[in-house]
Amino acid sequence: MEITTRYLTVDEHRSGIAAAVHFYAGKQVECVLVAYGWGCDCPDEELYQDKLMRLSDFGAFVSAAEAADYYRVSKDNLHFKDESGVSEFLFCHEADIHFTTDSAVLQEEIQALWRKLGFERSRPAV
Repeated sequence: MEITTRYLTVDEHRSGIAAAVHFYAGKQVECVLVAYGWGCDCPDEELYQDKLMRLSDFGAFVSAAEAADYYRVSKDNLHFKDESGVSEFLFCHEADIHFTTDSAVLQEEIQALWRKLGFERSRPAV
């Protein structure tokens, strides 16, 4: 199951990244897999290759990736998932965030979080 946010500003996208880190920390996730994706200007051998890192190191990783111009928030894809692969966030090049999981409970938790942050997609009136 995949859910997505509405299109986000760069600042909102950064808040969404921080919220994803906080979400995993609350689940006692210690290590994550991170991969550069579409649009990233990283070395070819790093593209779509999962890097295992401590969750606590992810913020520094994003900062370093931005400084190296490998990753641009809300303009390139960055894959971010728990080490077990139960769930994944995609910080998308289309300025939204995707969350994929087979767990209905996790999906509901992320929907509630995004609702709280004001990230929900607007729905047309019926």
